[in-house]
Amino acid sequence: MGATRQVVREVEHEGRPAWRIEIHQRLPAMQFDVRDTFVVDRRDLSAIRYESDRAASAHAPAQSIRISYGPDRLEGSKVEGDVLTPIEAQLGDPVLDGNLWGLTFSGLELYDGAHHSLSFWHYDKGFGQFSVAVVGDRAIETPNGPVDAWVLEAGDGSGRTTTYLIAKDDHAELGYSAGPFRQTLGGDCTGFSALEGGQS
Repeated sequence: MGATRQVVREVEHEGRPAWRIEIHQRLPAMQFDVRDTFVVDRRDLSAIRYESDRAASAHAPAQSIRISYGPDRLEGSKVEGDVLTPIEAQLGDPVLDGNLWGLTFSGLELYDGAHHSLSFWHYDKGFGQFSVAVVGDRAIETPNGPVDAWVLEAGDGSGRTTTYLIAKDDHAELGYSAGPFRQTLGGDCTGFSALEGGQS
């Protein structure tokens, strides 16, 4: 149905070592085009900044989201069509951004029977908990040959779960499946705008 391009770069954010993660999803059949940019702490992946831009389609107006995470509060805005909604919340401890799933889970300690509960904040859902469990392993065919992968079941408390495949040796994100949707390595990045630096 489409392709996703993901680029991760090392950056410094106000003197703080961070990762800048740029994810561009294009699903022409669904008239879906979204660019998400995350800046997260390089040590623990706690959220620093989130930006999202969704192109207008026949099904929904354009949407723009900007959120900055401070030490004790977050603030930003959501613009959908002509409607601007301010966003703010108090923070007790650093949290993960609730929009970043696969790369967050790939940074966890993974082993047979592992289970993790992670605090997040999401611009629509507010505070929540990721629940991530290693439920098995399997060999996965990739463009570079077979890779041994952990199989993770992850959810956000909504009752729906997503299955993620994370490489055992280097914790690379290999793909996911959720209901009828599935993502695997090896997509065609033709048509994506150039993103400078990093790995895709």
